[in-house]
Amino acid sequence: MTKITILSLDLYGFNKFIAEKLEELGVETTYISSADFSYKYKNTSERVVNFFRKGLLNKNIKKIKQTEYVLDRLSKTRGMQDAILVVDPAHFNNEILDAVRKKTSKLIAYNYDSIAKLDLPKNMVSYFDEFYSFDIQDCETYGFRY
Repeated sequence: MTKITILSLDLYGFNKFIAEKLEELGVETTYISSADFSYKYKNTSERVVNFFRKGLLNKNIKKIKQTEYVLDRLSKTRGMQDAILVVDPAHFNNEILDAVRKKTSKLIAYNYDSIAKLDLPKNMVSYFDEFYSFDIQDCETYGFRY
């Protein structure tokens, strides 16, 4: 059986719909949306400490916990995946992309937003075997597939 993981920040449920349809077609599908994660500060002190950590150390407890959430979900996928699709990869840090890369030999990215709206960190494209975009200009400029 084919095994596919979809990783996204799925605010509107589009990618969940795709995952459900793949399941109906007999594909073992793991769906991970970082939008399913929410973090609530334990107290006001934690909120204040996080404010300073973000400003001084560039470390945000919410992003750290979100990364832990995604890595935990990824660790529960069964074995190697035939393919992993990362939708809007700029939303995911290198720690997540490193872990995803180890779970498949076919890593695919799809950008919903153009690079002009959501810039990609340096070297991010190099993580992926295939990189798709709806934006024709991004495809021409960066060599993405349309």
